[in-house]
Amino acid sequence: MEYTKEQIFKIGKEKFVTDLVNEILGKDTMDDNVITGVSLQDSGNCIHITFSGGVSASTIIAIGEAFGDDSPNVFGEGENTISIVFCNEKFDCLIGTTETNG
Repeated sequence: MEYTKEQIFKIGKEKFVTDLVNEILGKDTMDDNVITGVSLQDSGNCIHITFSGGVSASTIIAIGEAFGDDSPNVFGEGENTISIVFCNEKFDCLIGTTETNG
């Protein structure tokens, strides 16, 4: 689903990121996934997504590419928990002067 800048502000930055990532994760048939955390760091220039479940490498790349980052970083956070960290190069409306946590 495409969002306008105004819609993103209305629903909130974290909700926008969650919806977009869930849309991409929904196309990956490897495992059921649940986003457990969204954090916009560096004033929205860097995004951290934490989720449970397995995911294919192509899906991780697709998540990064959706935000303009061709090579997202992946970290194991514990049993069955993964974090993806990527740069936001695409959505200027996520970039602000304060950090927010989801």
